[in-house]
Amino acid sequence: MQGMVNKMMEDAMKHAQSPQRAEPFVYGFSMRVGPDGTPHLQPFGSAAKDVPEVGLEAGSREPMSDVLEGDQDVSITVELPGVEKADVNLHVGDENVTVRVEKGRRYHKHISLPAKVVPSTAKATFKNGILDVSVQKAHGGGSDHKVSIE
Repeated sequence: MQGMVNKMMEDAMKHAQSPQRAEPFVYGFSMRVGPDGTPHLQPFGSAAKDVPEVGLEAGSREPMSDVLEGDQDVSITVELPGVEKADVNLHVGDENVTVRVEKGRRYHKHISLPAKVVPSTAKATFKNGILDVSVQKAHGGGSDHKVSIE
């Protein structure tokens, strides 16, 4: 894991010092140990086309997020500072959630879920820059669903 972190930081610094960058470079990661004891690194920050390790759209930032799996549901929390609720675009699929903000501060986050869910059961709230999403686990298939945020 140390080797992976070192490579990520070397690549990030190389791209951050590129003369083509016209915006601030923000890059970091959070680490969480999964239920199986395996550590999971989750990157966040700004990105450019030339930073493939981050996997974001040019000019957007990947916000911090957290996913918690319960017995019956999956809960997702996404930090979107400086964003208005009306500017948040949220889609829930069978196995993933996509959050996108394209007005003002630009954010993009594609989150793989730990279990299949029923997209039509998704409920979302947004308060003080924090998006909370809850969706019921599935016992069968479903489809992509745009979610209204309360």
